Amino acid sequence: MVLNELMNFVRQFEIESGFDKTEVKELLDMLQKEVDNLKGASETTGKPEQEYIENKMVDIVILVLQIANRYHGNLDGEWKKHWGRQDKYRTKRLESWNPFRKNKKSV
Repeated sequence: MVLNELMNFVRQFEIESGFDKTEVKELLDMLQKEVDNLKGASETTGKPEQEYIENKMVDIVILVLQIANRYHGNLDGEWKKHWGRQDKYRTKRLESWNPFRKNKKSV
């Protein structure tokens, strides 16, 4: 899948830029700041710029990938397991959608 590829891309960037030495706690603090920024943008009376929202979301994704790199995570494997556990919430109409479902049934 794509998540581990993105992790590798971010890992390579971190090594080349020297960011690979950033501690998990600092990354988590940065992640919290970005989430707060996104939350603040959604709470304003005016509609925030789409570009700002997208920028904050990408910042959040990159930080999550950096944290996953620190823990040597396998996000692709966990993604598959996660969606495999979600079958109990699926409607009949969506049963065949899940590509990770064991014993797929045709609809």
